[in-house]
Amino acid sequence: TVIDVGGCLGNCLVKVKKKFEHLKCINFDLPFVEQHCLKFVKDQGLEGKIEFVNGDFFKDDIPKSDVIIMGNIL
Repeated sequence: TVIDVGGCLGNCLVKVKKKFEHLKCINFDLPFVEQHCLKFVKDQGLEGKIEFVNGDFFKDDIPKSDVIIMGNIL
């Protein structure tokens, strides 16, 4: 399981998922980002293959995963 904290549109996870199809990918970001992320993921041909979880990493617990990506968020 790979989670991108503050993953925005999910570009990083799209690249990971295309290379490593067997991985479970989760994008963790603020609720208003969800519709934009899901549209981008769909446009990349990965609809339903990358999960979106609403949350604020300053306040909410980050879901459990094997790998946590936190890039360009601060």
